[in-house]
Amino acid sequence: ACAIKQMAISKLGDSLAESGSVYASDNDIDLVGEALPFSLKTIEGLLAEVPEHEGLLLTAASGFTQYSYVYVDFEALEIEQNQPQEARKLRLRAKNLYLRGRSYALRAIELKQDNFIAGLRQDPVTSLSVFSAHDIPVLYWFSLSWVAAIAADMSDMDMVADLNLVEPIIRRCLELDESFDHGALHTF
Repeated sequence: ACAIKQMAISKLGDSLAESGSVYASDNDIDLVGEALPFSLKTIEGLLAEVPEHEGLLLTAASGFTQYSYVYVDFEALEIEQNQPQEARKLRLRAKNLYLRGRSYALRAIELKQDNFIAGLRQDPVTSLSVFSAHDIPVLYWFSLSWVAAIAADMSDMDMVADLNLVEPIIRRCLELDESFDHGALHTF
């Protein structure tokens, strides 16, 4: 019975992981913003049951990062001039959401490369050599969420000190497929 349950959850996870285009193509940004928290919590619930589901991990990573940028960080930017204390609270919330996205991406990465960040610190070329073009999306969302978390709280010097770890990841992705997502790596 447990195996059947795991298989059913995994199939549901496959469907949810592929449903991102439904959100991206919707022309009502408010509707999407109101629906995303429920979807993200559903994905987290499924990940509790199938913690190594690559598609769900990637969906969680990109989902939390995009939600934070569009619905939290952007709001902080809009109110920063008139409400700096509220903007600071929103930026810290955005940072936490970005880090949540990064942690899901890291879980997916570590399915292939244990102790990824430690390996990146010691020898980025060797650590990144195991990744192929198939891995670019998770490496991209990992990097993007990490940099966004740093940008959301530049006073966190431990995080700022890690900024140099992102460049070798993006360089590796460029080596593998510089046309990824219509040039997103070049923009990054």
